[in-house]
Amino acid sequence: MKQNIYEPHPELSSFVKCYWSLESPKRDTPQINTIVPDGTMKLIFHYADPYRNYTETGESVILPRALLIGQLTKPYIVEPTGETGTFFVCFHPN
Repeated sequence: MKQNIYEPHPELSSFVKCYWSLESPKRDTPQINTIVPDGTMKLIFHYADPYRNYTETGESVILPRALLIGQLTKPYIVEPTGETGTFFVCFHPN
């Protein structure tokens, strides 16, 4: 699993907390991932295989290649469907 955290450009630093990337072949990726509520909004781009989200009712949906999540009030459960290639833009909480 290859994970990197990047600092934003100074002109964006009042809005963007950091950039984060994760790449992993399927064999090295946990089967279930939990995005924990941390008070930040995240813009997420999937450039490898898509992820699946599990709803409260137990149903699952394939996530779009780009999505905005934030101000979570409970964990957000996702599962990779194959190889992971993800880029996050993490915003400061306001």
